[in-house]
Amino acid sequence: MRNQPAATDQWALLDEVRSMLAPINPVAPSAFEGQEQDWVRPAQPARSAGRWRVLAPALSGVSVIAIVLGVTLVGGAQRPNSAGGSGALPKFYVTVNGLPPKETAIVHSTATGQALSSVHLSEPNGGTVSMIAAARSDREFYIAASVRQPKTGQFAMGILRLSLSADGRSAKLTRLPVYVVDPSVPHPWPPQVLDMAVSPDGRELAAMIFTGTAPASVIKPATELMVIPTHSGGHPAFWRAPKRDFAYGVNVNWVSNRSVAFLWEDQFRGNPADYTARTAVRVLNLRASNHNLLKSAVLMRGGGAFGDIQNAYVGPGGGPIIAALAHDTPAIGPKGTAVARLVAASPVTGKITKVFARRVLHYRNDTRRYIDDGIYSVLGLDASGKDALVQAPRFGMIRNGMFTALPTGRGTMYAAAW
Repeated sequence: MRNQPAATDQWALLDEVRSMLAPINPVAPSAFEGQEQDWVRPAQPARSAGRWRVLAPALSGVSVIAIVLGVTLVGGAQRPNSAGGSGALPKFYVTVNGLPPKETAIVHSTATGQALSSVHLSEPNGGTVSMIAAARSDREFYIAASVRQPKTGQFAMGILRLSLSADGRSAKLTRLPVYVVDPSVPHPWPPQVLDMAVSPDGRELAAMIFTGTAPASVIKPATELMVIPTHSGGHPAFWRAPKRDFAYGVNVNWVSNRSVAFLWEDQFRGNPADYTARTAVRVLNLRASNHNLLKSAVLMRGGGAFGDIQNAYVGPGGGPIIAALAHDTPAIGPKGTAVARLVAASPVTGKITKVFARRVLHYRNDTRRYIDDGIYSVLGLDASGKDALVQAPRFGMIRNGMFTALPTGRGTMYAAAW
């Protein structure tokens, strides 16, 4: 897929963003460009356990259109940014493996890749894959999953807190007293959490939700940003985009305790199998009184030779944007060439500062094009904003510019966080 060049945004960058995101020093394109074998560090023998059946996160326009068509989605989530990170890697990462009703959250050691403990997400999920996000503490994660309402017995999307022991060998699930959307409001299909993240202070959870309404029997898809208190009885707050053509947002992460960055796609043209769209990385000041999701600053735009922004997360304190890009030639059609890149970009200029990996792929049908466009995926950043959890195309992490493969555990992985 390829998006059309973005039009000039009508809102200037927020003053807060300019003061918060200092310029990063440009870095020449990496010597690893086009030579992934040179930057892939072999997995250690201890990491060979489990099957390497990893399904790449489908966070693109095709994936959301797939929801409308009733196709199950796959997604990734990220560790939220925390101020003053020491630079040490997260002690644990957690994967969500399997499909409902056999979903399992598996706790892994980042240092060894060993599976330390697991928790079965026991309640049936109606075909909706659970999403996961990590708090700044390595011992607390949040999972969006289908839960049974105590009074009605019906299922609705709820939030579970996964608490780990100091060594990660014990894990416990507790339910927050909140639902992702109001369960009393009927929806034409179950709400889908596209991505979520925990604020640096741990007090709020931001979730990007794909849902729909059916006024006058006409289904209208909608994407909403929901901010949920994690440790109090406060009510959720919502940010919505103006009514317009099909659009959606993903890749949520906190830039500060009051600002959330996300990837936005809109201006879709074509059909679910053959289309173009506009992509941009935005940042929203949650403390502003206006709850318009698009009253947000644009940090990076997709378009032209730059390519579609497939995934993108913004580092804290002026750190780089880590993004997966894809450029298709021609823009539409079942046959062509996809140039996929995994890059770092400046949050001030939106320009690429480093290329971690690059591949040129030749597709011969729509399905292959979709797979080629998503060969690289960014699942999130650590607290420093410099180390990323990725699929390139294997699941693993980028640490100091080097890729290290990580095991996902038994079964197919559908979400991950650290």
